[in-house]
Amino acid sequence: MIRAIRVGIALGWTRTGPRRVGVLLGLGGLGHAGVALAVRSSSRLGAPDAVLGLAFGFGLPLIAYGAVATALASTDLSSATWAAARLGLSRRGVAIGLSLSAFLTTLLVLMPGLLIGLGVAYGSLPGGARDVFTSTGLVVLGAAAYVAVFTLASTAMKRGRARSLALFLDFLLGSGTSVLALPFPRGHLSSLLGGEALATLSQRQSSGFLGGLAVAALLLALGRLRD
Repeated sequence: MIRAIRVGIALGWTRTGPRRVGVLLGLGGLGHAGVALAVRSSSRLGAPDAVLGLAFGFGLPLIAYGAVATALASTDLSSATWAAARLGLSRRGVAIGLSLSAFLTTLLVLMPGLLIGLGVAYGSLPGGARDVFTSTGLVVLGAAAYVAVFTLASTAMKRGRARSLALFLDFLLGSGTSVLALPFPRGHLSSLLGGEALATLSQRQSSGFLGGLAVAALLLALGRLRD
């Protein structure tokens, strides 16, 4: 199993490529810094919220989606692990490795840009260190949830195209605060960033729900594979 996980991580990283990660990382840094500068010129106090909104509202779900699709070679989870299975490796182990690769890619691409954006947004204002600490934890939790959800969605429809549906529903339903938003990370992350509570859940409950969602979605995805 350990060998299969390592192979999955290496395979996912090979499919992603350091050049692509570097380009996305640079674009992310420029994007967050640009938003911070633009908003700061009119509302210095609103700049940090604008950076966080960009990172968690758009950056995180889109990067996680792209990372999963790339790690799986734009196909479904079963097909993405088929070659390794032919070599006698555990399909589930390879799938875990591919998911870990997508998770690490998401962190690597998003975090530097977010930190740069917050640094520009806060400047000499107090509170920057607290926001960096909080947002770092939320990126890790949110990335785990998004990657797991997109990995699970990649087990459905031809070539795993259900992950595109999952992304669409996260934007459509996850933006609300009703029970319909519960299965999607967006509403929980919004609540944890100080937004409206999701279906009367406290922030601690939303945090726990995100962690549970990450574990449950990954286990369900693995359960749909045959070793």
